[in-house]
Amino acid sequence: MDVMEWAENKVEHLDPVDLALIKWSCLAGGVLLAQLVPAVRRLPKGLVVAVTVGLAIKPLLDAYGVDERR
Repeated sequence: MDVMEWAENKVEHLDPVDLALIKWSCLAGGVLLAQLVPAVRRLPKGLVVAVTVGLAIKPLLDAYGVDERR
């Protein structure tokens, strides 16, 4: 199985909510990187990390876990 077949196989299990959560997770990761800016540093880093991981859990489970809906 080449990389494209593998990726297509994983993407089939994602729904629109998963894609939205991936985008929000990326946004939160960007905020984590923005912690380098002094004005954003006031946000607790642990909170930003928790939000980033929390938003990424469902898409991760849908892509790699057993889908009981099918």
